Amino acid sequence: MRKIFNVTNCNKRQCKFLYKMYNAGIHTQIHNLSRTLTIPIEFKAILSLGMKFVFPQKPSFKKIRESVNETCRKAAWNTYFKLNPDNKEKTELKSWYISCQKESRKIMKTTGPPCPIQSNLFNLSKLTRNLFKSLKYYEDKNYSLLINTVTRFKKWCEDNQVLIVESDKNAGICIVNKLDYENEILRQLQDTSSYFPSTQTHFDNACIEFLDKQKVFQKCLPKEIKLSSLLSSNNPANFYILPKVHKQFENFPKGRPISSTYSKVNKFCSKLLDFVLKPCLMNVNDLLLDTQHFLILLEHLKLPPDKKYVLTTIDVEALYPSLKLSDCKKHCIEAYETFKQLKNPAFCLSKQQFSSLMSLSLDYSYVTYKDQYFYQHRGIEMGNAASVAVANITVFKEVANLLEGKEEIAFYKRFLDDIFVILQVDNIENVSGWLEDALRHDYLKFTYEINEKCINFLDVCINLEKNNQLHTSLYVKPMNKHVYLHAQSNHPNHLKKSLFWSQGLRLVRIHSKWENRVSSLKEMYLKFLSRGYCHKNLYLTFILLCQYKREKALCPKKQLLIDYLLQHSPDILSKYNISNDAILTEKDNDSIYAVFPFYSNIHKYRDTISRCFTEELHSSSTEDYKELIRNISIKVVFSRIKNLKEMFK
Repeated sequence: MRKIFNVTNCNKRQCKFLYKMYNAGIHTQIHNLSRTLTIPIEFKAILSLGMKFVFPQKPSFKKIRESVNETCRKAAWNTYFKLNPDNKEKTELKSWYISCQKESRKIMKTTGPPCPIQSNLFNLSKLTRNLFKSLKYYEDKNYSLLINTVTRFKKWCEDNQVLIVESDKNAGICIVNKLDYENEILRQLQDTSSYFPSTQTHFDNACIEFLDKQKVFQKCLPKEIKLSSLLSSNNPANFYILPKVHKQFENFPKGRPISSTYSKVNKFCSKLLDFVLKPCLMNVNDLLLDTQHFLILLEHLKLPPDKKYVLTTIDVEALYPSLKLSDCKKHCIEAYETFKQLKNPAFCLSKQQFSSLMSLSLDYSYVTYKDQYFYQHRGIEMGNAASVAVANITVFKEVANLLEGKEEIAFYKRFLDDIFVILQVDNIENVSGWLEDALRHDYLKFTYEINEKCINFLDVCINLEKNNQLHTSLYVKPMNKHVYLHAQSNHPNHLKKSLFWSQGLRLVRIHSKWENRVSSLKEMYLKFLSRGYCHKNLYLTFILLCQYKREKALCPKKQLLIDYLLQHSPDILSKYNISNDAILTEKDNDSIYAVFPFYSNIHKYRDTISRCFTEELHSSSTEDYKELIRNISIKVVFSRIKNLKEMFK
């Protein structure tokens, strides 16, 4: 077997694992777009694990030390504010600002301000020493040698000038020639209908202009909210593509353009715009929040049995690049002004101030690739924090003008650029002609599909049966490879155990017929088995899912969905016995979340961390703090270390 895989650094068990993965057929998710290269079998087997796979690695005690310091800092500040309570009310805007501060520190790789009483609560060196000693005692030093194979794979990619990238629509993993990938990116960026070539000097001047305008806008914000303190970096968005391998192509597939605005200069202005616009979306009455929302509405939709209907889906082609910035700003300003008249926003902006915020968020659409700068002059950035809210409001206004007041529409809902319509066609001779006439727009282009019995929308297949009864089942796109997280990935056990249950609940919600539900659960059961999950645990969960009531799975639990249904479909909520007096769960202020990198090769990892922190807290000799410390609960949560995708970057 070692000769087959040529993995000299792996033991017999690891070679057997690679061999099993390759023969499981999961390697069909790998698309070799290099045309001339032959990919070694052991490298295919590595990719078969999936890009989210995390190899068990030697613990980084440097990162664990950073987590200890951050947990002590948070616990100290928690105690400090109990001793010195701040009587100021914590507003939604203040909560948003605190979350942005945390994100800013993460981007800049800095820590929060130190607490003045931290040294009185913790003996940091003693705590770290005790924790390291305990963790090393429970550490299993048999690390995965497959990481060496990944290192060789990366070297092979560099030598052969190829890249490992994810494909569009979750259609698998692509191995592409570096030159082909770069040519497709430059082909899109050199399209002057969407992008203008720019320079670093032009971008630097735009940054200076942006910072000046941000200072002016800062004056309308509360004093405690300082946008200038939310440091990201003076960088444009990074441009990359996801190859559309699910569509026909000759040499290289077209790519879906993505602008990564993770550290862009106007990142937090865009997040502020998103914060302001999200409440306005409650007034968008054609909006679908998710699949569960769609299923709830269909479950309570009754169509008269004596009339004729057809099912229709409509798609807006290339939505983000097609939108006009002027229309986006106009519609968002109107939506915000209307919202201000109905409810009190988190903080009130004048029309001029809101217009300035829109410009700060949407007007600086610079992207870069390989030190080349471009300016996106058409449409809005796909990676912008406010893009979804802006697009939702704009499409609502534009499409409402086309379909509003049409008596033939029995049901109409929209998930961003995907629209689902049930048309009553008793008085329509040509449905296609009716849609062509209705969907005439200046710059938006539409495609549509019509079917009298069955149609696919989102991940749902909708069937119109006898007496106009609606039934739903799962729709799976042909390119979906169902590459679930592998059971041997370096993830916490509770997460891996919950995967089959959460995926099964999705099937329970979608399938309205019990026999279809059980059939899909069986298929999913076999897929999880092929990913190395325990047969016994899967079988017990499978039985519970088969007995789970669909009505219970459909019952809305998310507060956002409850609020939206309360405003637009209060009669549906009453059927689930949910009233306006639904109580939100209060946050437990005595819980401190200790975030540590997860290592599966340290036994009793969570218990050891909790024990060491609890012992240190209760050994504090300061009488003033003992009563407050007694109520503090350290809850250990885990962060993920580098997965396969990040290892290839």
